[in-house]
Amino acid sequence: MKNLSVELRLPTESDFEFIWELENSAQNQKYTTLEKPFPEEVMAFLLGGQDFHINGQLRLIITVNQKAAGIVDIFNADQSFRKVETGIIILPEFRLLGVAKSAYDLLFKVCAHLNVIEIEAIVHLDNFQASSLFKSIGFVEEKQHSQHIHYLKRL
Repeated sequence: MKNLSVELRLPTESDFEFIWELENSAQNQKYTTLEKPFPEEVMAFLLGGQDFHINGQLRLIITVNQKAAGIVDIFNADQSFRKVETGIIILPEFRLLGVAKSAYDLLFKVCAHLNVIEIEAIVHLDNFQASSLFKSIGFVEEKQHSQHIHYLKRL
């Protein structure tokens, strides 16, 4: 794919099925550290709007040439809203094209605007693509547990 235009946008109610399928696919569940959300929780989140400084979370849809290609989010903000965790899911057909890197370049700008100064990514040991991505965009390995590696980036 040439001339990829990667953008981030807030999700809308019409994104419910896309988000639900991405977050609950068996392949993606294997790498998440979060419990599966209930459909009502996802819809309430979409309909209730996203105020980072209230709920400490911001979920964005990644688009490529205006087509939904994945999700990137920041969550688990500390009390000062200065440190967050992050996660990303990219549809298989958009992987290895630089989409995730471009999405994070945009997300870092959003984080700077929100005064976030540290972003942590928790990656399963066998998720080599995610480890490679986070290292390539400036995350540093902070610690390793039996099943996860914790990466940290300071903005």
